Amino acid sequence: MAAVERVRAEAALRESERRLRNVLDGMGEAFGLLDHDLRVITLNETALKLDGRPLEDIRGRPHREIYPGTEDSEMGRFYERALAERKPLSLE
Repeated sequence: MAAVERVRAEAALRESERRLRNVLDGMGEAFGLLDHDLRVITLNETALKLDGRPLEDIRGRPHREIYPGTEDSEMGRFYERALAERKPLSLE
């Protein structure tokens, strides 16, 4: 990839990340995005305020490590169900 193409691709990625952050942080409820191993990709501002830790302390870590004991909770069972069914689920 040429240097100019790389610079453009990096700028496009930063813009995409900025737009995603604006959407997430504009939500009124706490929201977290997890990967297929239940590692935290990101949390929105509302979720971070509830948690009290900076995103840098949370990002990339497994949910059950960040929130010990949740694997046996309703939320933990919900996450496992979403993974098993491989489809989006909603929890109120």
